[in-house]
Amino acid sequence: MREVIVQPWEEYEPGRGYQPDGYSLHISDADLKAFIEDRRKAEPRAYADAKLRPSGNSYTVLIPDNIYGVVNARKHGIHCEGIPPQRSH
Repeated sequence: MREVIVQPWEEYEPGRGYQPDGYSLHISDADLKAFIEDRRKAEPRAYADAKLRPSGNSYTVLIPDNIYGVVNARKHGIHCEGIPPQRSH
C-alpha cells in the first residue's frame, strides 16, 4: 500500500449549481498544484458552460501498489469518477 493525495472536485452547471464531480489522485502536493493549473488552463476550451474546481481540502489515503503505479505514470495525477475514498487514519 502506498500513500497518495486525494482532491475532491465539483462542477458548476447553469441551472443546477455546483455538483460533485469525482476526485483526483496525486503523488505529491506539487503534482496536485500542477494538476489544478493544467485544469484551469484547459477550462475555457474544455468547459464552455461549466466550471470545474477543487472542492474542499485535499487529504491522504493508502492505495494498492498497482493503482499507485497508474497514478505515478500519469502527468500530475489522474481524475476519477465517483465518491472519493475515505481518509487514511
